[in-house]
Amino acid sequence: MQMQLNRLDMIWKQMNLSPDEQQNRIASLENYLLKSLNSFIENEEIEFDESKKEIAILEKEIETLLEILSDYKSNDELSGILRTYPQNDINNDSHCKFDELTTLLNELKDYHEKLLAVVKQKQKSFLDILERLNEDPNKFEKLLRYPLLNTDELDYLTKKIDEFEGILIQRENISKNLAKKIKFLIKIVPIHPINDRFLLNLIDFQNQDQNFLHELFVLSEKNVESLRKHLDRIIELFKSKLTTIRIELNDLKKIYLLFEKTFENSDQRFDIIQSILDEINDEDLDLDHFIDRWKESNISLNLSEIIQSISNEYDLYNRLKQNEMQSIIQRIRKIFEDLCEQCFIEFHNLKFKPLFEFLTEENLDEECLEKHEMMLEHLQNYQNKYREIFDLISKRIQLDQESVELEEQSQNVYKQKNRGGIIQKILNRKRFIERSLKQIKQQIRIWCEKKLPELRQNPNLGEFEMIVFNIDNLIAKFAE
Repeated sequence: MQMQLNRLDMIWKQMNLSPDEQQNRIASLENYLLKSLNSFIENEEIEFDESKKEIAILEKEIETLLEILSDYKSNDELSGILRTYPQNDINNDSHCKFDELTTLLNELKDYHEKLLAVVKQKQKSFLDILERLNEDPNKFEKLLRYPLLNTDELDYLTKKIDEFEGILIQRENISKNLAKKIKFLIKIVPIHPINDRFLLNLIDFQNQDQNFLHELFVLSEKNVESLRKHLDRIIELFKSKLTTIRIELNDLKKIYLLFEKTFENSDQRFDIIQSILDEINDEDLDLDHFIDRWKESNISLNLSEIIQSISNEYDLYNRLKQNEMQSIIQRIRKIFEDLCEQCFIEFHNLKFKPLFEFLTEENLDEECLEKHEMMLEHLQNYQNKYREIFDLISKRIQLDQESVELEEQSQNVYKQKNRGGIIQKILNRKRFIERSLKQIKQQIRIWCEKKLPELRQNPNLGEFEMIVFNIDNLIAKFAE
């Protein structure tokens, strides 16, 4: 109650102030308000200046990041960020401005961190590839520094990764293929023991699947080239073995011929091996084709065992040959007659007496057999060399014989029933034979025009060919 009375008393006094006192009172209030306002303005200006400084710092950071990241972001992404960045609109709403810039800065920092992670991962991948290719990382120091934030360098790093990944895949495929061939050849061309440290470090000889390479093998150009040289060395050994097998098989075929035997009824492997060898050209060896054919044949022996098997077979029949000398020589003489007939050699012509006088020998011993074997080889080579013309002449003779038979049939047709139908068949067949004869004669003439000049000028004709070479007479007889 007393406080209220005091308050009323103070108000009453102020209401009853004199004009001078009232004027002083108003002036005092004005001074107070002015000081308060000035203090408020000063504080706001200080806060505003600090905000502007913070905003300037943020703007600088953003500008720096934008400058760094602008090359990495697409135009659409960057323009989206810039739309939230009022570069020329600094107003008194500093807190709003500050929040916008802080948000933008955080977004850019996040993107910056993600980009650094991508760069770091690319650099790690690149280092791994360089290690597998045995390349010197120092040559690519510029691309491997951290952080890497130049767009041209990052693009170059990406291209280099793609390039070296391509080289890595290419070398890996080449090495796997080379290792596959080496692993296969070592099985059939024994190299015992496999003590080559390079090959053991490279190829997993115990692995039965397609993983021929050890995982940690460095795919350097030097290693790939060394692998290729190892394969070339094994291929040379392989070719040498094949040459030996060809010689052994040829000898075995000769002695089989004496006994009228073939590979099929002796050892089927020899026939399979021979068929594979017939497809192989040593000068231009298609190793992939050979490997496929060998696997298809399911031959379990290696080449050394095959050579030994062929030699054993040859020795067996060679011993038998001594016990059957006379019958073998008589059999060869019969073969001579057949071959001479196929090659149109007049076997009993005196012209060929110097060649075949050993056929009249009565002492049928080893020396006589050697002469027979040598002449048999000459005849076989001669037949193979001129097989094309001999086949054409044989067809010509067959057609001539058939023509004579048709003529005889046409003479006897009038004694048979259904003469009209038979005559028509004979006429049709005659027309066919005439056309065939015309074609055969033309083929013989073409062969003559193509082959005879070079044969006549060939200085390497052997004595045997010079004696039996009667192609001119045959052509004159059968090409007209």
